[in-house]
Amino acid sequence: VYDAVFARAQVAAAELGAEAVPGLRTLFERTDIQAWLILDPAWYDLFPAELACEARKPAFLTGSLGDDRAALLRLHTRAEECQTWFMTAFS
Repeated sequence: VYDAVFARAQVAAAELGAEAVPGLRTLFERTDIQAWLILDPAWYDLFPAELACEARKPAFLTGSLGDDRAALLRLHTRAEECQTWFMTAFS
């Protein structure tokens, strides 16, 4: 579990019986994770989705993906290149 506020990550991890990590890269570099739940884009915008591509693992994305069509198209292209997929939650 990662959260920008590490104490919140620790609480959520304890509730889930999981491990809290201090940074996004640390989380995405783990080899024991099969897919990502990116539940809050917060300040990092599309960065977690880009890391999911690098890790070549699927991700479920919630919250706003923004309205920068060029950035979304680049992300889509990158996901295809990495042979991974994203599922988005639409509000």
